[in-house]
Amino acid sequence: MSSDTETIADPVTGELSLERWPDGKHPSLTVLAGVDAGRVIPLRPGSQIIGRTEEAQVVVPHSSVSRNHAEIIVHGRDKVFVRDLGSTNGTFLNGEQLQTAPQSLQANDRIRLSKRVLLKYSLKDALEANLQEDLYSSAMRDGLTKAFNKRFLLDRLEEEFALATRHLRPLALLVMDIDHFKQVNDTFGHAAGDKVLISTAELVQASLRTEDVFARYGGEEFVVLMRSTDLKTATLVAERLRASIAEDSTTFEGTAIQITMSIGVTAMPPVRVATAMELFVRADRLLYQAKETGRDKVCTELHDDG
Repeated sequence: MSSDTETIADPVTGELSLERWPDGKHPSLTVLAGVDAGRVIPLRPGSQIIGRTEEAQVVVPHSSVSRNHAEIIVHGRDKVFVRDLGSTNGTFLNGEQLQTAPQSLQANDRIRLSKRVLLKYSLKDALEANLQEDLYSSAMRDGLTKAFNKRFLLDRLEEEFALATRHLRPLALLVMDIDHFKQVNDTFGHAAGDKVLISTAELVQASLRTEDVFARYGGEEFVVLMRSTDLKTATLVAERLRASIAEDSTTFEGTAIQITMSIGVTAMPPVRVATAMELFVRADRLLYQAKETGRDKVCTELHDDG
């Protein structure tokens, strides 16, 4: 490692892996355009692959991004490079298409992965990075539950639907709603209702995979988007979530509040739909079927796509 740098602890893992220069700044990428616009991605020493799958070190979940799209190589302050990895749509540095040979990066350089995905390379100190991350989080997450918000969900649903359709991979969707939530607010007050929403979101989030998208769609309705997940597996997940929520309780001012959840589950296959919103509508209809037939239950697609 260059003598004008120091290695610092990653605040999440504790590993000594982030590279920072004496002025307190470290290399990073900022998403300027794409589904994660505003997100700041710190760069570590060595090689990092940019791609759309969870196997990449820098994950950009967009259908126009290749599985292994580009590579960022960090050797020192003036030794940061980018190269294309034979991507479908190419990698462009400040408008010029890259080949497989590494090209040097300078602060504020722009890396375009497709017409809809643009990154900026820069050096950020901790204060600037944290501010940018806070702005990103407030734009993409629900303020109360910290789940992703409706806007983020709909963007990701479009992207995951396009990927699943193009590559013939399964995609599952769970639409969930707390039963009789108005009674919670009427009986215990809105502060209690807020606490129930928060604890429910925490329980669901802790039960999901890292790659699953969990969002608050509005009010007491939540959605789980699960890539590479078939209908059988998604239904098992939904049943597990339903049971966990029914067994759990939220304590508010010394009173235990118990709730139940109704869930609609769909997946492709077996369903065949032309748009992402059609997939959502199917799951939403199954949710209301669960509501109308007793609540505290999971309703799922028929395996024959009936």
